Amino acid sequence: MDYAEDDQSFLKPKMVFPSYDGSGDPLPWINHCELYFRGHNTPDHRKIWMASLHMTDAAQLWYYRLEMVQGEPEWRRFCQLVNRRFRPALTESPLGELALLRRSGTVEDYAKQFVSLAYREMELLERQQVQLFITGLINPLKTDVAI
Repeated sequence: MDYAEDDQSFLKPKMVFPSYDGSGDPLPWINHCELYFRGHNTPDHRKIWMASLHMTDAAQLWYYRLEMVQGEPEWRRFCQLVNRRFRPALTESPLGELALLRRSGTVEDYAKQFVSLAYREMELLERQQVQLFITGLINPLKTDVAI
């Protein structure tokens, strides 16, 4: 990673603002935006402008219409709206989908699917997430992990 010296005489990583085209899950993009904002001490009133500047294709068209119809939302509301519009299709209950998730391919694929659903259901305790994860495994791995 490259580092740049700023006016405060300390090194911080050079960060490239991520772009988003509306394809794929927006949650990782929003997370990268948050990291960028934190790393650059971006004030709240600049976050939407920066994020919308880096939206392309379907995402950019969606935001243009949103801004024309509703005006510029606050950052938290913007994140909710982006998620609602572009997140992968889920059942009405992410928790229900998480409970029904079963490993059918590799453990790595299962873990990625699990994390994607679990992070949408923010109120789950860690022990609940562990129990749900184990439930979706198949034996003999399920038994080994449970032990």
